[in-house]
Amino acid sequence: MKTNLTTFALLVLALLPSRVKGDNLFVEAGGIILRFDTTVGAASESTFVSVNGGADSLAVDASGNVYAGNINYPYGSIYKFAPNGSGDQFAVPLFSYGLTLDTNGNLFMDGDTYPGRTAVIYKFTPATNQSIFASGSGLSVGGLAFDRNGILWMANGGYGTVIKFVTGGNHSTFVTLPGSSSYPRCVAFDSQGDLFVSDYGANIVYEFTNNAGNLSSSVNTFASVGEPYGLAFDSSGDLFVASESSGNIYEYINAGGSLSPTPTTFASGLSDPTALAIGAVAPSLNISYSTGNVVVSWPSPSTGFVLQTNGVISTVNWSNYSGTVTTNGTTNSVTISPPSGHDFFRLAKP
Repeated sequence: MKTNLTTFALLVLALLPSRVKGDNLFVEAGGIILRFDTTVGAASESTFVSVNGGADSLAVDASGNVYAGNINYPYGSIYKFAPNGSGDQFAVPLFSYGLTLDTNGNLFMDGDTYPGRTAVIYKFTPATNQSIFASGSGLSVGGLAFDRNGILWMANGGYGTVIKFVTGGNHSTFVTLPGSSSYPRCVAFDSQGDLFVSDYGANIVYEFTNNAGNLSSSVNTFASVGEPYGLAFDSSGDLFVASESSGNIYEYINAGGSLSPTPTTFASGLSDPTALAIGAVAPSLNISYSTGNVVVSWPSPSTGFVLQTNGVISTVNWSNYSGTVTTNGTTNSVTISPPSGHDFFRLAKP
């Protein structure tokens, strides 16, 4: 069963434990960007778009646009796709190994240029103005991520290090990973500020813990994963890891602020999965009780989102809510009778 939703929030009206998720997981595999509904899981797999040369890096902006960068010889490209999959080349010729966005919607790309092959980090404004953020000695190629203080970090693959940009384009080495085979590929931060690094060469995902705002450079092995590539956290704090050698996407569940050391297999049998990105999160749904009825509410305006219902959460057979939606200018709401079984609601952005 396929789904064409770009982003949603989920609310469960049932007397059972639930974890609110509301994301799309984008995965590059075999030259195709796949989209998964993280609430449903692998059964929701659909093809978002095919990319000539595949994608070695992915990023999703707040509007649901997907950026894909590749190193397709001889030039390389960055593509920009709208939530419906339409789009084209965004910038050329650039070999893109890492993409990320800051809170202002600026796109940062780590890669190199042809034919000089000099490692450069470019910055693109929402108006597509291009500038060089950093370049020079000591830079290789790898994934990028911003921490919660707005500092840019990079997996500095060729040097086996993780670096951060302290002022503008000036960088310092945070840590040198152990082992001669080390090749850090991607970096990601959780909501607590802990740093995770996928070491493709060593088959390890490392964790660096944040203690009261101070990130420790002590090297801790979080998990052993075959050729770990992309890393991504969803809105529930679950960590997704792409394992290129196994063809699997692993999910480490967040339980009370701690990640389970034992993963579940979110998706399997993929063709060389590499880059990962989580889509924009939808507005939050809330539930309350009033005079024997259930009130489901969400912020107004929530442009582009519609309320949908489903009787079974494990399927993708969602339908638009057909009842009356009221608004007071700041809040949308619907009032329903308490369900005899299970009713599930979500906001969807078709």
